Amino acid sequence: MTDTARQPREHANGRRARFVTFGCKVNQYDTQVLRELALRNGFREVEKDADLIVVNTCTVTEHGGALARKAVRRLARENPDARIFVTGCYAVSDPEAAADLPNVVAVVGNDDKTELLGLLGEPSDRPFIEETVSDLAHHTRAFLKVQDGCHLRCTYCIIPAVRPAVTSKRADTVVAEVRRMARVGRREVVLTGVHLGAWGRDLEKSEPRAALTGLVALILDETGIERIRLSSIEANEVTPAMVRLYAENPRLAPHFHLPLQAGSANVLARMRRRYHPRGFLKSVAMVRDAIPDIALTTDVIVGFPGETDDDFGETLAMMREAAFMKTHVFPYSKRAGTPAATMPGQVRSREIRERAARAEALGNELARSYAESRIGTRAAALIESRRVEGRLTGFTGRYLRVEIDGDDHHMNCIVPVRITGLTSGGVSAEVMDE
Repeated sequence: MTDTARQPREHANGRRARFVTFGCKVNQYDTQVLRELALRNGFREVEKDADLIVVNTCTVTEHGGALARKAVRRLARENPDARIFVTGCYAVSDPEAAADLPNVVAVVGNDDKTELLGLLGEPSDRPFIEETVSDLAHHTRAFLKVQDGCHLRCTYCIIPAVRPAVTSKRADTVVAEVRRMARVGRREVVLTGVHLGAWGRDLEKSEPRAALTGLVALILDETGIERIRLSSIEANEVTPAMVRLYAENPRLAPHFHLPLQAGSANVLARMRRRYHPRGFLKSVAMVRDAIPDIALTTDVIVGFPGETDDDFGETLAMMREAAFMKTHVFPYSKRAGTPAATMPGQVRSREIRERAARAEALGNELARSYAESRIGTRAAALIESRRVEGRLTGFTGRYLRVEIDGDDHHMNCIVPVRITGLTSGGVSAEVMDE
């Protein structure tokens, strides 16, 4: 859960609002849209004694719904006079349960988030995807939502059933928003969406450059933002044109997040993923041939129904062959309403935990190997925060967490560094003369 409430601000009419967000960067962005609208319309943001609370929920797992229910009950106890609006994915997956929670006066699904604009005082005829934000001050890297919805229907995933149909933010709106982020001091923008690679498919009749590569090229051409990163893209959506664009433009972070999920053709077929392991590795080879030092990160699900020891072994082999610099390992858990929840061959919990531990160990080994390979090289690091130990931390374009000794004037700046060694969470570096 991300609770992004800030200290109260003075305002003439004294209405008090609080915003609580669960889940992904798309949800965090949507909450910022609602926050800015409320503040424009006379609310001030508070940590307690709220009159109005917006809870933006997640339902990727059953646990996500439970967290949302627990949070709403707690918020109602702490703010007994507050009106609570529940929105997000849980509001779609179980609206009746959400409506029965204490103090809830409205349950607003993702398709109907425009209605929340009216409830907060500013009705709009625009699709919600076209709403923008003025800043993302609580993030050094600005996560910009440019797309919503997914049509892939993977058998383990509830998201296509609870998000809108595939919708894309118009290119001119995206460019204007990136320019705004640069003006307010954001150094890096991360383009994000539920299925980012689908950007533009609903705009093809009206957008002359309706493909993600075209959108990135347009941002490069028409903005001065220092660094652009993609949050995630399917390996089979990485095109030769996109790879060429990355190879030729140092403003593009040399990093792709390519969700693998499984290295077994049998498991991928049951997951209804739209690629074969050989195709995935072909995409990896194309990227590495053009950008040899690019960083690749991934997601892996272990213990999917029907996964055998051999299937799992193929996943480990794929992780090693692709040489991912970071792997997010997810133990499979049933999600009611998905085809996978009722598939035969459910793997025992103990086996899932054991496989997850092995996958995480390999992921850590590969991460360390990649970090070691960067020692002695130069990089550009966006400095984001100061750790308890006093060192500054940030991320390189290759998404390596870097620690440096330095003054606060480096904060929120992209600085040249030389990587000198390993740390527990990434690498150490020294600032180079600019």
